Order: sequence, then structure tokens, then C-alpha cells
Amino acid sequence: WDVLQVTRAVHSVLPDGSFLAVDPENDRLVLHRSGDEGRTWQRVGDGPGRFPSGPQHGPVTQLRDGTLVWPIGLARPGVHHVTYVFRSTDGGRTWSQGYPVCPTGEPAVIELASGRLLAVVRNNLPPRPDACEGFFESGHEDPCRLFMMNYGHARPKISGSVQKNVMLADSEDGGVTWTNVRPGSPLLGEMHGSAVELPDGRIVLMHVHRVPWLHGGERARVSCDGG
Repeated sequence: WDVLQVTRAVHSVLPDGSFLAVDPENDRLVLHRSGDEGRTWQRVGDGPGRFPSGPQHGPVTQLRDGTLVWPIGLARPGVHHVTYVFRSTDGGRTWSQGYPVCPTGEPAVIELASGRLLAVVRNNLPPRPDACEGFFESGHEDPCRLFMMNYGHARPKISGSVQKNVMLADSEDGGVTWTNVRPGSPLLGEMHGSAVELPDGRIVLMHVHRVPWLHGGERARVSCDGG
């Protein structure tokens, strides 16, 4: 490995080796591109729109037809964030409307060899008032115990979420419509996911496992059936 002395934080790397950097500016996500491994940068465009409430932007992915897809989690009332995918066919200068994927945020998208897009999104919905009791009643006692261990409550006063895992979703049309939203991980406290397809077709899903506190780390799951 070599250490590259870049002048901006690298956000994404495109198939031709170009680096992309994202800089917040006046409620916009300004995109810069470097063709010399981060030494000099050129402004590409102002991103998909104005996002005044803390967007959770994932890496930009370039599809085989040249289209850029950019998943961004945007704050929405009642659900913390919703992930949308924005598309650009002119190298990032202009962007489409946002196409909804699923709640909530911290997204990443890859293109599989089949052409299908796979999204990895953090699932962190706000709880119902009876969220803790519901966990016990539905046989999820162990995850709820981990929640208590993590946050130090004998019977947690739920203000965050008892649903913190990784969700997956599929798109067969380049990110315009998304279907088959499903869990990618089953436990509480799993988040910050990303994925890669290996040459033999297996998909490796990587994510953080955080709960119980100080007993977490990075985990990988392997799928042999397309996720």
C-alpha cells in the first residue's frame, strides 16, 4: 500500500481511478473530482439539491453505462431519515429527482454483475411506545437484553430505537424503483453497512456490530444467492 497525500477527503473512487470529494456548502453537497490521485481538484457540480437538515450521503457509484448513482439519507418527520437515490448521466453536473429506497439512512449502493443494484441501508426507525414490551412478546428477549446492557437500564426507557440493523433492497432499473426490502443482519446494534461482489458471484456484506458496548467490531456476512 502507498500513502497518498490528498488535499481533500476522498469520498468515492470511480472505475477509471478518479477520486470524488464532497464538501457541504450553503446546504448543498458540492462534488469535486480529481484525476491525479487527489493532488488537484475540479468542481463538478452542486449535487442533487439543498439539504439543510444533515443529509447522510453514501458513496457515489458509477454504473457500467456511465450513470452515477448517489444514495443519500434525508431527514423526514417521524422516521429520522429516508434514503433516496439520485442519478446523473452527465458526470455529476446535474441530478435527477430522488427515488425512494427505504428508511432510514447511512446508505451504500453497488452494481452486481447481473446489472441489479443492491442497496445497504441502516434500519433505525423510531420506536413505538410499546417497543420494549413488543420485543419480549415476539421472542426477541436476547436483543432486548443487549439493549439494556448497552444503555444501562433494567427496563429501558426507549428514546432511541430497538431496531438497529442493516437492511437490503434491490433495483432492476438503475436505481429508479426499489423492491425486496429485507433484513441483511438480524441483531441489534448493526449498522454502517457496505457490500462488494466477488469474482465468483458471492456477495460480502460488511457492517459494524456495536452492542453490547465494548464487545463489538466489524463483521462480514457472505451470500451465495445474490443477497
